[in-house]
Amino acid sequence: THAANGADQSFFSPNYIPPSIYFGTVGVPDAQDADVIIHEYAHFMSENASPVSNIGYERTSLDEGFCDYLDASYSSSINTFHEDRVFNWDGHNEFWNGRMVATTKKYPQDITFNSIYRDGEIWSSALFQISKDIGITATDSLIIETHYNYAQNLKMNQAAQLLIISDSVLNFGANYCQVYKRLYERGLMPFRANPCGISSISNEAEPSTAFSFMQD
Repeated sequence: THAANGADQSFFSPNYIPPSIYFGTVGVPDAQDADVIIHEYAHFMSENASPVSNIGYERTSLDEGFCDYLDASYSSSINTFHEDRVFNWDGHNEFWNGRMVATTKKYPQDITFNSIYRDGEIWSSALFQISKDIGITATDSLIIETHYNYAQNLKMNQAAQLLIISDSVLNFGANYCQVYKRLYERGLMPFRANPCGISSISNEAEPSTAFSFMQD
């Protein structure tokens, strides 16, 4: 809880025995904010589900987005005040701006390739909106299941397809339309003529060639 030489930064390191989370103390001490604790613990969960896979720009952006989503969903389950803010206590103040899970950015046109944290907001915002449609517990289960299929250099649109597959595995596709629609709105899935109420092609994403699965 008093690590990182006091820096205003916290991180999970899988390279120590045992793997450990380190919390900085400058500004608001990070371990005082449950969002920071959950965010870093989510990195630990990701590493355990798909060891040594967090390599590659979009893959690391996905990890940051997942961690931001998980702490936002937990906060929202307790109190919906400022629920779209991540790090409500540690950030959104004079020390730093924090992050959001309510971006309107789309993939791939809004990927900057200069901040895994800001680009990760595309993924966290999609997941957070899905949680509003199908519930926090169902969404948490889907995204955690999805991590077991992650690999190095995974792209965001490939992760989106894996999320659809996870719903097929866990729920026999019961949430297909809700999940597909929210991923499509973020440019993470291509337009497809289907009964899900998607009628615009303005957000069309490039389909991935890495996976052949697609549910009609």
